[in-house]
Formats: sequence, C-alpha cells, structure tokens
Amino acid sequence: MKLAIDHVNSNPSVLTNHTLHFLFGDNLDDPFVSISVETEQWKKGAIAFFGPEDYCEIEASVAAAWNLPMISYKCDDPVVSDKVRFPTFARTQPPSTLSAKSVIALMQHYKWNKFTIVVERRDLMIRAAEKLKALAEFNNMTVNALVNFTGPYGSFENFNEIQSLVMKTYLQTRVYVMYSYPAAFIDFVRFVQKLGLTDTGEYVIIGIRDDEVYDVAGNNNLMFQDVEFVQDRSNSSVQAFRPVLQLMSSPPTNPNYTEWKNEVRSLLYKPPVSLPPPSTIEIILGIQVEIDIFAAYLYDAVMVYARALDEVLQAGGNPYDGRAIVNKINDRTFQSIMGILGYIDENGDAEANYTVLALEPDNSKFGYGLKPVGRFLRHPDKNIDVAYNKDIEIFGGIIPKDEPACGYDGAKCKKNPSYVGYIVGATLGGLLLIAIVVLVIVYSSKLTQIFSN
Repeated sequence: MKLAIDHVNSNPSVLTNHTLHFLFGDNLDDPFVSISVETEQWKKGAIAFFGPEDYCEIEASVAAAWNLPMISYKCDDPVVSDKVRFPTFARTQPPSTLSAKSVIALMQHYKWNKFTIVVERRDLMIRAAEKLKALAEFNNMTVNALVNFTGPYGSFENFNEIQSLVMKTYLQTRVYVMYSYPAAFIDFVRFVQKLGLTDTGEYVIIGIRDDEVYDVAGNNNLMFQDVEFVQDRSNSSVQAFRPVLQLMSSPPTNPNYTEWKNEVRSLLYKPPVSLPPPSTIEIILGIQVEIDIFAAYLYDAVMVYARALDEVLQAGGNPYDGRAIVNKINDRTFQSIMGILGYIDENGDAEANYTVLALEPDNSKFGYGLKPVGRFLRHPDKNIDVAYNKDIEIFGGIIPKDEPACGYDGAKCKKNPSYVGYIVGATLGGLLLIAIVVLVIVYSSKLTQIFSN
C-alpha cells in the first residue's frame, strides 16, 4: 500500500495537483472489527477503501451506502459481484467463480464437450462449479454428472467419499473437472491411478488452483501432500499426474517484479506494519518474509483506483462519487505489476489469468514435473472472450476423447439385426421345396407310364 501510494504521488501524469494519503487498520479477519475500522476511517475523511481481506459483503454494503468505492485485493466472496446491491465495489483478485471461461476455452480447444464436475463442498467452490455447469450448458456442452464430497476435506476422514464417487462416475465419463483444495485433488488423482485408469490414456482430470502463482522451483510440490515426508515421495505418485491438466495463476512476466518485491519487503519493517528486523540467523540463511500474490493485487488495486479517480476529476466529476469511479474501473483492462494484462469485467471482478500445466520430462529426481503447456489469451477487441493457446503438445499428441467411439456402454457399435440370412435361407428353402415338388411330379408321371404299359 505504501509503495503504491508513493508511486502514484510521484507520477506527474496521474492526479496532477493532488496527493493521496492512507489510513491503516487491521480487521483481524473479523467482520465486526472490520466494520468498526471502516467506520472510523470514514469519520476521519476516507474517500476510498482497499480491502478487506476474506469475506467483504457487509463492508461492501456499507461503502455502497456511503457511495464510496471499495476495491478489494483479497476477497473471493461471490455475492459482491451483484452490481445492483454493490455498485461501488470492484476487486483485483480474480474470484474462483470466474475460472469457468478458461475451463470452457480449454475443453473447446480439445473438443471435449462432455464432462463430469467434482466439487469439494465449500461455498465458493460450489458456486464455481455451478457457474461452470451453467456456462457449459450455454455452450451446448453436456455435464454428465455434478458430484460433491465433504469439505473441508480430510484424507483420513473423507477418502472413502472420493473412492465412492469415482466408482460411480468413471464408466460414464472420460473428462473430469475438479474444484477442491490440493489434498482432495491429489487423493482423487492417485485413486484414479490405482484403478488403472491412468494407464489407459482415455481419461483427463482438469484441476483449478488459484491460491498461488506458478513457480518453476516449486512445481513438483504440487504433486505431493503437505504431510508427506520427502523420503516418502515416489515415482508412482508423480506418474499418477499423467492425465492431469492443472490450471494455475500465471507467473509474473515483469522483469522488475523481484526488485518490486524487495521494495515491498523493505517497507514491512517501517510503520505502519513495523515487523521486527530479521535475526542474524535469518540473514545468514537468506530467510525472507514472503511477498505473495495478494501484495500484487493490493498494489494493482491502488493503481486502478488512481487511474479511475484521475479520469473522473478530469471530467469535472466528484471524488466522493463511488459509482462514477467504479464505472471507470469496470469493463477495462489494466497492466498488473506482475506484467500481466488484467481485465476487470462489468461486475467489478478481475478475470483469472491461468497457465496450464501438464506432466513433462525434466531433470528432477523423478524425471518428470508439471510444466507449462499452454496459456489463455484475451481477444484484443472483445475483453470478455478468452481462447486457449497451446504451446506444447500434451499427452504425447494422443488426445483423449470425451466419449469412446462406441459410446460409454458400447451401444453405438452394436450391430443392427440382419435379416439377410433369413431371406437367403427362406429363398433357398423355397427353391428346394419347388425342386422336390417337381421331382415328385416327374417321378410320379414316370411311374404312371410304367404301370400303364
């Protein structure tokens, strides 16, 4: 936040003759504390709010009542997408419900029109699955089944549910799309392997992970449970990911992103955060405070707001008019600090920007790792349209079908009953009968002549 404010104030082309200042408040992940902090900041003259973290429905309602903008950098709450109820809300964190467009684009590229959705029973994931189902039906695709299992998922308590739903669905599908946290996804993939389905080359499992950015150094960790010891990691667990396509937030493309993170990190030891300085051992070992993706989302939120506020002021508008400011944010692209071209749609929601990973040979211990094989491109003229762009051929070039040629139950290849044999047999039988009758008549005539003589 501090770095973003400094960059806006030092930019002569944005908010000329104006200076931004900010107030800091920690909502402690408590909605009541959050509303209290928001109200105190409003009383002190705040004209825009950045945050809060996690759920934000009530706070967004309060901001809308004051007609002040709220731009969130870490709120996945789907209800705030309703612009009738939340006309002054926007966000730079892509909500999980917006993964549907990318999933559909991926499947359309490979001509997968029939699939099964598996979802962990958590509010946001259920909504994301429902969004995908609706979008699939809109695109004339078939959802073979939508099945769910207990969430939050635990391997020891709920693995039997994973087993059960796979056994109920695998015969009637070939493409799975799964919304879950990593633990359930890994268990699902491993059980599919245990059934031998990984070996057939007929199945695809699409996973969505938007809680972190793809990192080359940590890609192999995506295939193992957090509770697994390094020595217990096996080649079999890696090979279980052969049918997997993993959608993950795209890595930064800004060559100065590491430098930017270092700037952010240096400010954490100053007010208002004031972290204790790193210890000697941390300095020696190179241990640093992690600057995660949400720091980038916060920085982007300030920049998006500054641009919108500048446009409103240039047009003679009111800096207290939250609706006018958010209207300048919605349905617009923006350049993220990560280097990615972002887009905030007409509902104030940032669209997801995914990279697709698949199992490819590498120089790791197991000889394989999850590597980028494709990405999504936004249509230059139609912001709402995304298309999948393949960079590497997946599955060795042998792309599975969404349905076997003979159908899931083989019914499409069952031969229609043929009556040719009956017809031929009847015809031959008739001719034989006629021949016998003729022979009998001829033979009878000969006998009559003999006896007459």
